[in-house]
Amino acid sequence: MGRRGGGAGKGFHEAPLVLFSALAVAGAGIGGSRVLLAATGQGAWASSPWEAGVVAGLLALGVLVSTLHLGRPSRAGLALRMVGRSALTAEVLALGASLAVGALAALLPPGSAVGGLARVLLPWLSVLVLLTLGTVYRLPGQVGWGGSAFLRPLALGMVFGMVVQGAAGSWEVGGSALAVLLLVWVVDALLMVLGGRKLERTLGSAEASHPAVFRRRRLLLAVRFSLVNLVAPLAFLLAWTLLLVVVLVAGGVLLDRFLFYALAARLTTEGEVRRVEAALHRRSIAPQSSTD
Repeated sequence: MGRRGGGAGKGFHEAPLVLFSALAVAGAGIGGSRVLLAATGQGAWASSPWEAGVVAGLLALGVLVSTLHLGRPSRAGLALRMVGRSALTAEVLALGASLAVGALAALLPPGSAVGGLARVLLPWLSVLVLLTLGTVYRLPGQVGWGGSAFLRPLALGMVFGMVVQGAAGSWEVGGSALAVLLLVWVVDALLMVLGGRKLERTLGSAEASHPAVFRRRRLLLAVRFSLVNLVAPLAFLLAWTLLLVVVLVAGGVLLDRFLFYALAARLTTEGEVRRVEAALHRRSIAPQSSTD
């Protein structure tokens, strides 16, 4: 994970995790958005077969990509030994259950009792996936990974899911469903702003895992914010081609996941010492400046 900082010379090795989490956010977002649509009267509470197929396909691809980051993929199943004690175990269980249920919901005929139950369970399991994606990285000392950051996959996934559902004709754009989508868009924007401010407040105390990317954080965060929270909503409200909106938000999902790992910064004792020394230095020269 490059948690120790100073990883600039080692390159960006989290690419499989970026792709995995982007695919998971996209897939679970499509599944979880069914909860919001049903709550606003736009369709049933159960996923349709096409929804289930897309969710299962994206999650399966994400799981496959994630194995590229494991040193020993054959030992991935050992994560299940920490049931109830590990956020990673919760993520694995949620993903596995969603993938299995999604496959059943997509493949079993409409009259199947098991298939019907699977289509009802899939939206809620998808929401669980989005929540576990956010909690697995809540590590002590990691700037930007704690606090409200765990809600970012949920908010972004719901935005992507509702946009895809709109492009697929699953809901009529308007009414309470549109209001909910706009509200989730606003929540996603607020979470982005809070995350950016948290990074700025810890400058000097934190050691970046990828310093070259970290130096460009403001530009990159601005691009992500513009894609998802400015251009995409404007295009959606102005009734531009919904496929374009899907592409914009999908690009935002990929960039968001890249920035999540690329802007990792860890609070260190050395960094805190430097921050305190700088503060003391500023205080020591302040009286001299005023006397002059």
